[in-house]
Amino acid sequence: MSTQKEIKERIETIRKIAKITNALEVISLTRLRRIEKKVESAANYLKLQEQIIQALRKGLNFSPHAFFSLPDTQKPYVLCIGSDKGLCGGFNTFVIQEAQKLRSDFPSAKVILAGKKMHLLLKLFKQENVLRADDYANFDVSQASEEILKALADKSADGFFIIYNQFRLNLTGKASRKQIFPLPLPEDKKQDKDYIFEGERGRIFDAFFRDYIKEVINSAWKESKAAEEFTRLVTMKQATDNAREVEKKIYLEFHKLRQAKITEELNEISALLRN
Repeated sequence: MSTQKEIKERIETIRKIAKITNALEVISLTRLRRIEKKVESAANYLKLQEQIIQALRKGLNFSPHAFFSLPDTQKPYVLCIGSDKGLCGGFNTFVIQEAQKLRSDFPSAKVILAGKKMHLLLKLFKQENVLRADDYANFDVSQASEEILKALADKSADGFFIIYNQFRLNLTGKASRKQIFPLPLPEDKKQDKDYIFEGERGRIFDAFFRDYIKEVINSAWKESKAAEEFTRLVTMKQATDNAREVEKKIYLEFHKLRQAKITEELNEISALLRN
């Protein structure tokens, strides 16, 4: 049975843990508020680009650029975005689980890892199918977009997916798999008109394609960071609440032990007085 001193030490330890988790909760909230506006801005810009793409695809009855072609995807590039830090629950596990599913669909898929905690994926994919394995902790949006564009241009890749945690949705226990290329065909596509483009058609689409790929990666990266901080915020709040609940239970145990000791001493005094 624990002594009063041991219980006091346990209570003090739990209080220190609660202080730490509460501090991390505040830090995550501060970071989340700082990044929320950036996420919203990036998402709005990306949404506008996607609207332009869909508007073009509804009217085009030719393929002026590889961006509008529909290859049969067999060997896509997959960007897996995780966290650089821990203490965020199953945040990285969701990404790894979705990557496992994609690997079964596309055995020849090659992955680009973003985030220090994504080293766990090195065991799932063959070494030759992991790109920049030694540099996954130093993710750069521009560099990643250039690598993907180059792979699509030289036909070493015929598709591109991003696996990441969407902001506020990762708490459902599932990461998102977003298909970037080839573009899903609009349901209401009509091939009854054409466009006339001024200048060199290829360069126009190439510039737009490059910007779109970069922005979709940038948006996913920022959204993942926001989701990471939100998950850490919730996880730390739960940890703080649990610590305080455990403290109450141990404190109750401490009072019961102290009361039992007082009762024992009173019984001893009573016995002495009777004698």
